[in-house]
Amino acid sequence: MPTLQLDPFHKRPDGVSFQSAPHPSPVLPIFVKSTYRMTLADRLGPDAYLLLRFAVWGVAMGIIAAVIAVIQAKGEGASGSVVLVRAVLAALTVCVLVTAGTAGCVYVAAAAVALWVAPRGSGRPVEPDFSLQDAMLMRGDVAGALHAYELLIATTPADPRVRIRAAEVYAGPGARPRRARELFEEARGLPGVPAGIDIHATNRLVDLYLGPLDDGRAARAELRGLAHRHRNTPIGAQAEEALRRLGPA
Repeated sequence: MPTLQLDPFHKRPDGVSFQSAPHPSPVLPIFVKSTYRMTLADRLGPDAYLLLRFAVWGVAMGIIAAVIAVIQAKGEGASGSVVLVRAVLAALTVCVLVTAGTAGCVYVAAAAVALWVAPRGSGRPVEPDFSLQDAMLMRGDVAGALHAYELLIATTPADPRVRIRAAEVYAGPGARPRRARELFEEARGLPGVPAGIDIHATNRLVDLYLGPLDDGRAARAELRGLAHRHRNTPIGAQAEEALRRLGPA
């Protein structure tokens, strides 16, 4: 059965038109295992470099503290084991205090400056960053991109855009249309979802049902729901026309 095409629906939520990826093989993998290991820089971003510098400073000061502790212990006539213990304790203590203290002071100062000079931007949603996932897809690491999307979904459960982007990959190169269906449905069902997300997700669900999932009854149900939710609008009218073209179940 051919895939249904509704022009106003085949747009991403940001308004950029696209073409649906060809339907994948019906053989679906059960597990997706990522080949990419998240590094400290991935998790912390630019802060990773600062923390590394703080740690280097802490180690340097710890070495100096250890030398001072050795000199003092020998001046007191302490035994070799006592000298070693005091040197290690001094090095560890100073290293931890310098690293944590420097990092804490820098972050507190940065937060204070930001509160004073930077606009808060309250009420404006933060745009998600998909650069990591896009880079993985460009080099052919589909499993790594999907794993990164799942991590992003777990950390931003209320953002439908993340689910939409992940669902597109599952529906295309990820070759898991059932997972794509789940994500499109979840994105559409989030509280306060914009109409554009609802229209896009429903259209893609119709594509999946008429394509790899091969469920014409579900496709018709999606179109009826879309026509009802957007009745008396061009979108609703086109959904009704699509139902007529599909014919009875």
